[in-house]
Amino acid sequence: MIQTHPSNPSPASTMVSGPVVSGPVVSGPVIVELDSSYESAEALRWAAELSALLGTRLEATRTWHPGLGEFRPDARDAVVRRLTTELGTWSALAEDARVRTTCRVVEGDWPSGFIRDAEHRRASLLVVPIPAGPSSSVSNSEAAAKALLQNSMTCGVALVPTSGAGRTIRRILVGTPKGVGPERLLDEVVTLAAACGAEVHVVSVLPLSPEWVPSSNPNSMWQLERLRRAQRWIPQFARRNVRHQFHVVEGSDPIESLGRFSRRVHADLIVVCSQWRGSIGSARRASSLVHLARNSGLAVISIPDREEAADD
Repeated sequence: MIQTHPSNPSPASTMVSGPVVSGPVVSGPVIVELDSSYESAEALRWAAELSALLGTRLEATRTWHPGLGEFRPDARDAVVRRLTTELGTWSALAEDARVRTTCRVVEGDWPSGFIRDAEHRRASLLVVPIPAGPSSSVSNSEAAAKALLQNSMTCGVALVPTSGAGRTIRRILVGTPKGVGPERLLDEVVTLAAACGAEVHVVSVLPLSPEWVPSSNPNSMWQLERLRRAQRWIPQFARRNVRHQFHVVEGSDPIESLGRFSRRVHADLIVVCSQWRGSIGSARRASSLVHLARNSGLAVISIPDREEAADD
C-alpha cells in the first residue's frame, strides 16, 4: 500500500497549454528513429510538439545496414534515396507543430549505429517508440530502447508509448532518488517545465519503514526528506516561475510506486534520473523504465547524471 505525504495539500492550480518559445532552449537536436510503423509515427508527432516548445531542431533518422548486394555504390545510393523519400513522407507529420524536420539515413547496425550518430551530433534527446500495455513478447523497438538505456548515453532517452504520444504536457512527475538528487535532473526538469508551462510534482520514494514519529513532526523522515528536496529545488522553480508540489511516497518497489502515483496526480510525462534505481545493474534498470512506460501509458524521459556521463 502506498502512503503519500504531500508538502502542500492545496488544490492544484488551473492547467494551461504550454507556450511556444521564441528562441532555442536546448542546443542539441531531438532525434527520432523512424521505421515506418504506427508507433514510430506517433513518437515523431510527440517529438515534434516537444521540439516546438523547446525551440530545438528535430531530426528523423533511419538506421540501415547494407545487405548482400547493396555494397555496390549504385545499389547503395538507390537504397539511400528510397529510404530518404520514405523519411520525408513520414516527417510531414511534424508540420502541424510548425517544426522543420531534417531527414537522414544512418549507415550501421541498429542500435549501435544510431547511438554513435547521436553522440556525434550531440543530441539533446533520443526518442524511441514502444508499444503500450503489458505484453508477453518483446518488440524490436522495446529491445532497442533497453539497449539505448544500457549504453550510458550522455543525452536523455525518451520512451514514448502510443497511448502517451498525444498528451499535452501539463503535469510532469519527477522521480528522484532519496536525498538531494542529481544536478542535471533539476536543470532539465526546470527547463522543460518552463517551456511547457507545466506543473511539476517531485516525488521521493522511501522504503516501507515503521516510524513511530508522526509525519507532521519536523524530525520525521518524511519532513526531513521534503526539506532536503525543497532546499535544492525551490530556488530554481521560483527563478523560472514553475508551479510545483513535493511528495514523499512509501513503497517497496520505486518503479511500481511511481507508476501508481502518476495516475493519482494525472501526470502527462514522467522524468527520472538514469541512476534512480541506485546500484542495480544497467540491464535491470533499463527493463524497469521500459516497464514503467508500458504500464503507465506515459512517455518516460531518462536523464543521465553529469557525473555518470563524465565517468564514461
